[in-house]
Amino acid sequence: MQGIGLGGEVPVAAAYVTEITRADRRGSAYLLYQLIFPVGFVVAAFIGAWVVPRFGWQWMFIIGVIPAAIAAVLRPFCQESPRWLASRGRIAEAEKNLAEIEKRVTKDGAVTLPPPVPIMSDWDGKRTQWTELFQGRYLARTLLVWVLWIASYLLSYGMQTWLPTLYRTVYNVPLQTALNYSLITNVCGLVGTLICAALIDRVGRRLWFIGSFFLVGLPLIYLGLVGAESAVSVVIAISFCFTWLASICLSIYLYTAEIYPTRMRALGTSWATFWLRVAATIGPLMVGYFLPSFGITGLFLIFGIVGWIGFIAAFLAIEPRGRILEEISP
Repeated sequence: MQGIGLGGEVPVAAAYVTEITRADRRGSAYLLYQLIFPVGFVVAAFIGAWVVPRFGWQWMFIIGVIPAAIAAVLRPFCQESPRWLASRGRIAEAEKNLAEIEKRVTKDGAVTLPPPVPIMSDWDGKRTQWTELFQGRYLARTLLVWVLWIASYLLSYGMQTWLPTLYRTVYNVPLQTALNYSLITNVCGLVGTLICAALIDRVGRRLWFIGSFFLVGLPLIYLGLVGAESAVSVVIAISFCFTWLASICLSIYLYTAEIYPTRMRALGTSWATFWLRVAATIGPLMVGYFLPSFGITGLFLIFGIVGWIGFIAAFLAIEPRGRILEEISP
């Protein structure tokens, strides 16, 4: 039930925020919004490290109701995207919402807006079909972004789900220590996302994916070959890995929403997040399957190879940085 709710919320939110932010700051604005994810992970890990040993895991589900209730209260305050309204022929509503946005941006007319940028679009007004994801320029974009989603979230869910258990069973550390180690990893993910938010509009999406996937795979390959002797070495390497992996897992939402036109932006993002859920299912199962056969070092080596598959695929990405959405995807 919870998965159905989040599965519908997240891709729509990615499309929505992308459509209402300006081109030259879209990356940083979107990543600052996405910071709520690693912040949530850190807060959840901190609460879990304190609550679970004292009151049991059931209380984590009870506490989880609070942010869901807050979201329900805040949702009605969101305006509909003017881009989406215009794509549905609801021009008057789009003009009204855009006028309200312009009023805030110009501080009630005190600031002059730049002239509109002329845009070209080849859309004929027909309702989009899901098969368009595999037509023309969007075929290569769709297949590539699916590979990036699968690689990043196989690693994220595969390791994040099992790490506390691996610390306890493979390295025999106490429960509290295992939870604290996971908290350290989540804090590093938050730091990585902050770095990404500050640099993504300067570095660009393509170069960020290339560099980050390489840096994700590097410590995992190291652990797989020589470095998994102790829990401390694993914590250091995995924390470095998650510094960059967390930024990929969030910036890939931005990239996916950018490479599709408004008429199919939420559709393309939804299909991409479908593969997120597939990867989130397979990743933890990979740990359970490979660990008994290949040991902890073999497991890290396999995850490192997955990271470098993403590194190779990222070279094929396009660069949306600084371009208006209609230019990227007519």
